[in-house]
Amino acid sequence: MFYYPWYTGGNGTGHWNGIKEWTVVDAPIFGYYDSGNESIIKQHIDWFEELGIDFLIISWWGIHNVGIDRAVDAVFRTVNITAPWLNLTIMIEPFNEAGGPEAYNFTEIFSYIYHAYYTRYQQIWMKLDSQLPHQ
Repeated sequence: MFYYPWYTGGNGTGHWNGIKEWTVVDAPIFGYYDSGNESIIKQHIDWFEELGIDFLIISWWGIHNVGIDRAVDAVFRTVNITAPWLNLTIMIEPFNEAGGPEAYNFTEIFSYIYHAYYTRYQQIWMKLDSQLPHQ
């Protein structure tokens, strides 16, 4: 399942109707929450377990998007502590599609993900064609 940690607290902020093309029609059950909130992440994890979801693809918007990076780390950290049965990986979003000042440096991007996420959370990192350590 895809998991989008884009949201910050408050309507009109961080993808909660703050960007026209991302208009939220119905308020979330938790209200306009912050994706890095550990209690919200834990509730999501409980729902994933109830639904039999054991794999998340986490949306990541680049090294320089500190807010989303912190939220992604909160998801990895919370899953690592509370739900070692849940497997995660990162989907690199097209954060430079508009051709802004930060060019794609794939060596930097993959090195960052490797050190910030894979090496710290190997036990929950999704691996293809091999048995996961916790299975």
